[in-house]
Amino acid sequence: MSPISSSEFLFLPWARANAGLILPDAIEADRTGLTFTDREEALDVRHTGTRAAHAGTFTAALFILTPAAQARFQHNDVRMITNALFDRVAKLKLIQAAVDATPKLMKFQIQGNQQFAWIDVSFHLWQSRIDPNTTQRTEGLDLSGTHQPRLHHMTVLLLRVAKQGPAAPMGGTGWLVSNYALDHGLPEIVQPA
Repeated sequence: MSPISSSEFLFLPWARANAGLILPDAIEADRTGLTFTDREEALDVRHTGTRAAHAGTFTAALFILTPAAQARFQHNDVRMITNALFDRVAKLKLIQAAVDATPKLMKFQIQGNQQFAWIDVSFHLWQSRIDPNTTQRTEGLDLSGTHQPRLHHMTVLLLRVAKQGPAAPMGGTGWLVSNYALDHGLPEIVQPA
């Protein structure tokens, strides 16, 4: 008998609860959470848009957000509400990517006629930047105060959107991002999702 993966272990009770979902739905949820994290954590000074109109890696995750989440992103995300992050990326000539990313299904909930899944994606940040003291480019993993690679967690709240049309994000996997939190536990369901 082969071991049961975490996705199978967490997802099988949901299917038994008549949610109408099967294991491939859990796999697609994991992949959607992973893709969002990859896009949201990527920063590349060479692809940021302008200070007046952020674009490129600053908006690369928008395609996978629900319409309501896209509106919240424009009004709440640090990439959009100020130029502080944009200026930091420009000053350090920062290039960053999530590496060693591992998604894990954490929770499933039905609220009214909506189905939600929380995916925790653990990852390290690889960064390449200019050291302001030496003006030399340094590269490596983001380190904690103890000089160990810092393990980050992006928790992504997904909304089940089964019918998305022919040009659907992620090929119409059936999930879109409704909310997310970096290193702060499970994000809340916000309506409209």
